[in-house]
Amino acid sequence: MGQASIAPRSRADARIADYLERQARRVRTTPPGTCPLVVLLSMVQAAAAQTCGKCVSCRDGLPRLAALAPMGICSQNDSGNIRAALAAHGAADCFAAVVGHADVDFARQKPDPAAFLACLDRLGLREGRFAYIGDHAGDIAFGRNAQAALRAMGRAAEVVCVAAAWGGAPSVDLAAADAVAARPADLPDLLADL
Repeated sequence: MGQASIAPRSRADARIADYLERQARRVRTTPPGTCPLVVLLSMVQAAAAQTCGKCVSCRDGLPRLAALAPMGICSQNDSGNIRAALAAHGAADCFAAVVGHADVDFARQKPDPAAFLACLDRLGLREGRFAYIGDHAGDIAFGRNAQAALRAMGRAAEVVCVAAAWGGAPSVDLAAADAVAARPADLPDLLADL
C-alpha cells in the first residue's frame, strides 16, 4: 500500500498536515485488532468523568445551568446522536428539548430560526429572555434571526447570544455576540448575570 504526501502550502495546510501526522502515529501505535476510534472514544469518556479542580466540568456545570432555566439543544446533528451522547455522559436530564437537523425542513436549517422556534415550543416557552450559546459566527446569526422571528410573531422575547470562545473560532467571528464565555465554567455565572 502506497502513501501519498502533500507538502503544506499555507499555515492552515500545515495545521491539517500536523493533525493528520498525529492521527497516523496513533494508528501506527495501536495494536492490531484494536480500533483507534474506540481507543480515542474511551479516552474522551475518561476525560469527561474527571475534573482537574481548576474548572467546572460538564458533569458539574450542566446541572447548575439546568437549575437556572429549562435548556434545549438546537443542532445540525441528528437528535438521536445528541440524545445518545448526553445519556453516555450522564447529562440527558439537563436538557428538556433536543432539535436536530431532521426535525426541521432542509430549507430551514441554521441560521434560519426554525429550529430555535421548535425548541421553544418543545420547552413550552413563548415569551421571556432566552440565551443561545454557540461557538461560531453562524450561531450568532442564528440567535439574531430567532430574535427577529420572535419579534415578527409579536412575542415579548429577547435572545441573548453568548459566544463559546473555547470552540476555536477566531475572536473576530464572535465579536457580534452579547457576551463571551472563555471556558465552560464561566457559563453559570455569566448566564445568571444576564
